[in-house]
Amino acid sequence: MQPILEYLINPLEQFKVAWPVVATFVIMKLGKAFKPKLTSYTQKLHGTIRRFFRSRARRTAVHIKNDRHNCNKINVEIAKNAVYFSLFVLSLFSTWVAAVILLGLGKIGNATPLIYSCGAPILIFEFLWLSQNTYVEELIKSAARLRRA
Repeated sequence: MQPILEYLINPLEQFKVAWPVVATFVIMKLGKAFKPKLTSYTQKLHGTIRRFFRSRARRTAVHIKNDRHNCNKINVEIAKNAVYFSLFVLSLFSTWVAAVILLGLGKIGNATPLIYSCGAPILIFEFLWLSQNTYVEELIKSAARLRRA
């Protein structure tokens, strides 16, 4: 009963609920009006993106093919993977500790700006670790296939 009274008393509350529905309806209508232009643009963009990812996959495959014979190179890549993971965990933990300490001391009222400002290294190290992890897994599979043959 209380939320219904709030909607009747404050008309802006109704707008907060209804604006996503109205925005969706407007976007659907605009999408139908500009469909021919959008279709040609997205097809060109799709081809460009596909070429980029195919060339990147081809370049990675060439690197794996060249590196799979060298055991030292495989060990270096595994070590890089471990370092990236350590940096990711360290940055995550240090951001968490800084937020907890600063909130506990009352230096900041809200940890959100701190987390956003310190979140960039976390995302960078996570991306580096995940890409290196994928590369190392493919390198190990390729080296194992080579040794079996």
